[in-house]
Amino acid sequence: MAETFSLRGRSIPERSPVTAALIDYLRQEPTALDDAALRTIAGMDVGGQGRGRGYLLSARRYVEREYGLVYLRIRGVGLRLQTAEDSVETGACSVRRMHREGKRGIKKMSCADRGQLSPQDQIRWDTQFTLLAAAFVGTHRRARALIEERVAARRSALACALQEWGEAVVLHIGGPKPLSAVAGDPVGAKPF
Repeated sequence: MAETFSLRGRSIPERSPVTAALIDYLRQEPTALDDAALRTIAGMDVGGQGRGRGYLLSARRYVEREYGLVYLRIRGVGLRLQTAEDSVETGACSVRRMHREGKRGIKKMSCADRGQLSPQDQIRWDTQFTLLAAAFVGTHRRARALIEERVAARRSALACALQEWGEAVVLHIGGPKPLSAVAGDPVGAKPF
């Protein structure tokens, strides 16, 4: 019987040798790996719908969590280490997914008869519906464009403030206290 260790009260079997081999290789930060190289390391097909793809998924999750290395799957090719430019597209994909899931959740929840719910469940329903609606509206492409404009304006405003007031004053904006608290108004201080 394989040894186990406990994680958050759950008993987890020890890591498989295939997953361990993949982790050892991935943490060396290779920029790209084709499916043939992954097959050689694991000793089985770990790409696509291969029977060992769970080993690769486990290794990727571990390396991401412990080493901060994110590997992207390129269908039919292999893995590639995520670049800073890739992270922008990853974020955009996540926002689009949130938009779709918010819309689906709203449609499904709208089919229910709220009158049949207990008062406590009505509160939970209202809360969840509100969150889905906020996710749906806030992730719409027009809302994203507006937010992007505001972020761009704020960045240029920070650059102007840095030039105008100097580094010491502006650095407090990104710190743990808002600028107005640093200036002597800790009560009622509002962040920018």
